[in-house]
Amino acid sequence: MLQKIVQAARALKVYYDHVVSDQKDEYWPPLREYDPGITKDEYKWCISDPSIVKFENLDTIYYIFQMGGEATCTQIEKQYGNTQGHYNQNAQHVGRWIANETKCPVREDDDGKHYWTVLFVGRSTLKHEDGSWVWQLREPLREAINELDLEGFFEDMKGKDTTVMADRFEKNMILYGPPGTGKTYNSVIFAVAICDNRHLKDVQEEEYSHVLNRYKELRSEGRIAFTTFHQSYGYEEFIEGIKPIMDEEKEEIAYSIEDGIFKRFCSTAAEVEVKSKSFEIRPDASIWKITIKSGSKNNVKEECFLEGNMRIGFDIDSEDTSVKEFVEDMKPGDNVLSFKTREMIDGIGIIGEGDPEELANKTEYKVSRPVQWIATDIEENIISINEGKKLHRPTVARVPRMAVEDIMAVASKNNASLTETKIEKNTKPYVFIIDEINRGNISKIFGELITLIETTKRKGADEVMSATLPYSQSSFSVPDNVYILGTMNTADRSIALMDTALRRRFDFVEMMPESRVLTAIGSDKIELGEETLDVAEMLDKINARIEYLFDREHTIGHAFFTSLKTDPTIDNLADIFLKNVIPLLQEYFYEDYSKIQLILGDNGKEDEQYKFIKDSQIIMKDLFRGSPDLDLGDTKYEINLTAFYKIQSYQQI
Repeated sequence: MLQKIVQAARALKVYYDHVVSDQKDEYWPPLREYDPGITKDEYKWCISDPSIVKFENLDTIYYIFQMGGEATCTQIEKQYGNTQGHYNQNAQHVGRWIANETKCPVREDDDGKHYWTVLFVGRSTLKHEDGSWVWQLREPLREAINELDLEGFFEDMKGKDTTVMADRFEKNMILYGPPGTGKTYNSVIFAVAICDNRHLKDVQEEEYSHVLNRYKELRSEGRIAFTTFHQSYGYEEFIEGIKPIMDEEKEEIAYSIEDGIFKRFCSTAAEVEVKSKSFEIRPDASIWKITIKSGSKNNVKEECFLEGNMRIGFDIDSEDTSVKEFVEDMKPGDNVLSFKTREMIDGIGIIGEGDPEELANKTEYKVSRPVQWIATDIEENIISINEGKKLHRPTVARVPRMAVEDIMAVASKNNASLTETKIEKNTKPYVFIIDEINRGNISKIFGELITLIETTKRKGADEVMSATLPYSQSSFSVPDNVYILGTMNTADRSIALMDTALRRRFDFVEMMPESRVLTAIGSDKIELGEETLDVAEMLDKINARIEYLFDREHTIGHAFFTSLKTDPTIDNLADIFLKNVIPLLQEYFYEDYSKIQLILGDNGKEDEQYKFIKDSQIIMKDLFRGSPDLDLGDTKYEINLTAFYKIQSYQQI
């Protein structure tokens, strides 16, 4: 009975919203300018026909319907998981498919065709709304979805698992295998699956060019970062280090502490968003302390609180470190704390827009910057939120151990008007890819962070751990939403020889040669006249022999042969062997050509012209004078280039 009442109320709401809103002019495009002209029955027919619209792409319009008929992609993301890009893309797909089927007009301007207008009208968000653009379902479409919902069409979507798919991935993974097995290729697929909260299988089945485009988008958004380890890679590049800075005017070198790529990435992933109607804090806001003069005479601090600024007593061109930080390093949207004692603060503010300036109407403490003070004349001990540390003595200094959410909690306690301020943590998955992870000196690169990357030691976990970094003395921990994805070539180093600390903290995903991949993509056949070569079968035979003579970690990957899909010629195959296969075999077997002959089947070929590696006898007396007592063997080998351009050479492998 209750279900029928809910369904009836929902049906009435559709009509009520239509009458009340009447598509006001604030929504774009207004009906007088553009109307796709699609009826309720036409929408219903398109949506319910899987040959027109794929069911899995309907989540955007159905979730908007569930949320009352209008929503932003940000709002859908927060309620149902997945990403804004996912919902945006699905809406575009559905709009295009319905337009193609119904032959309706499509809104078009200098920016191209707007397929979303087939489904929605839209408007910019109001100040209190999440996101930037609100989509409202067109009335005939909303009626069609309502009828299909009452008929049970969306039951599978109601029961759809909307939990974060990234939870199915381990926080620390290494894709490992022999050369040419697609480890770097698959790191793109894994990264997109994690970031977009999708099942790995779904992304693997998608066309790789689309996945790669999404990967590039995520990299530009800062959600994916990539680096390659090598023998000289160190802690300074990865976490933080001291870098020289050249002052060209003074011809002097100064030094500054610079964050490494992984620390910067973690800082981005840990950003919080402070939502307030009265002020704006940067997502990556720094926290500063400033000492402002106070006292019974010329109380500069009191003036600052009243006038909305902060002032220091140095000249604006002074070379003092505090002046540089005040003028250059402090950014609008950063938090600033007014220093009372090394343990106490008496004001909390947010640095405003505007350049530092010297105030002509002040006799002292003239250098000023605008500040919006959100809590003043307070007395708060900050030791507990500063990891037990006191504030630094300099006039201006960073406070690296504090978190914005802790500062805002203190401010809200002292200012009742801030209770509506919301602090939202960044929960989106971020993926840091380390190519060739086994080639770096792990102890040297990770340092104390090797413990912090453990899942149970991450920020937000019950056993969270942080470390004080040696250069900056700032506190650092790895956010829970950061995934570390490494790739490892087992031909360079076996897992058994890897750093034990690294092995214990990573899960390993094996990637071995898969000849069936060549069959699946059409790279498994070469035809020359009446002759045919089965490339997949040839690769399996080569790898079976390598595994017997050496080990499975030094086999030949299928990725070397994928170019045969577009260029299935003997010339291309010869190129692959000469540039990839032969050099690898020479490396694996330390140029023991007798074994390479066994791998390539040359030892069983009767016709010399089909042998990749030719052998001939050495007559010692023709080479050396006398009778030298040397045990060097009496066979010499040479690569037979012409054999690589004969299909029979490969067939006889």
